[in-house]
Amino acid sequence: MAICVSRSIFACKNLLQAESILLIGYPISGAEKGTTITEGIISGYQDDFYLADLKADHGHSGGPVIGIKENCFAGILIGERGVPIPNTKSWTFILKADRFIGINY
Repeated sequence: MAICVSRSIFACKNLLQAESILLIGYPISGAEKGTTITEGIISGYQDDFYLADLKADHGHSGGPVIGIKENCFAGILIGERGVPIPNTKSWTFILKADRFIGINY
């Protein structure tokens, strides 16, 4: 999978459920040196956050999340919150980019 990196990137307008995203980071459990890229999807929304089905570990927090379809900046990974139901996966929270930067359309 190729990622196009341009001189300017814009904030995603609004990612849809099931839209593919990439998380860039330096997780403890990832590569010994360098950056790792993890793919996931947008699962839902909660206030200023996207909820994502995305594997994230320590070291991913604060990492950029990119919307694949439009090659846009979705936001930054905030972390995971567990669900108080046995055998239930935790959600990964992404602070939406338009909540902390100006939007250039």
